[in-house]
Amino acid sequence: MDCSTLASAIEAVLFTMGEAVERERLMAAFEVSEEEIEHAITLLRERYNAPGSGLKLLILEDSLQLCTGEEMFPYLVKVVKQPKRQNITEAVLETLSIIAYKQPVTKLEMEKIRGVSCEHSVSRLMELGLIEEAGRLEAPGRPILFKTSMEFLRAFGLESIEDLPEIDPELMERFRAEAEEMVPGAPAEPAKETAEGSKEDPDDAESGKSAENTGDDDQEPFMLGDTVMTIEEDSED
Repeated sequence: MDCSTLASAIEAVLFTMGEAVERERLMAAFEVSEEEIEHAITLLRERYNAPGSGLKLLILEDSLQLCTGEEMFPYLVKVVKQPKRQNITEAVLETLSIIAYKQPVTKLEMEKIRGVSCEHSVSRLMELGLIEEAGRLEAPGRPILFKTSMEFLRAFGLESIEDLPEIDPELMERFRAEAEEMVPGAPAEPAKETAEGSKEDPDDAESGKSAENTGDDDQEPFMLGDTVMTIEEDSED
């Protein structure tokens, strides 16, 4: 099978499936090598990166998926139903950033970093499909480990976890110093988190920030499936 035919065959499969398909599954189905698959993917990328294309090829770690281009959104909503809108709090995003950069990670580790309970945030992220269980830690009690999901990569436009932006070293040092100042020795008991994701102790509003929070005030909404997620500030009790 020549490269052009293979690319077209992959395109047809992705269009029909409507979901991510693993590279290995495509290699087995078409009886081709990894090198041949990569050449076909390059050809498809060039095809969909061309001006005027309404489709986009997503690379999600070891899987491929076809989706519509972001610039087509205003036209799509005129034909299909208006997407649902939901809010996601900064506390939930902080927890997500910790999982993304430290995965796999336990809930206790998240709470040590944030200084507050992460029970609600983890439940919300599981509900949204942005994280998933990654086994259990070989330690007393065998706590659950969490990692980001393929839906996380889709939502934030990443091909793999390696594409996450690097954290500013100076920002890391500042947050580390704040954490040490807040907890001089053994970690304090995490404050409780309300159902809305806000902290009960207003003093934790600054010291409980994760190192991954860049401090940007203007955060753009993002698509999660057919839902537009809007980021809202946490309210302090």
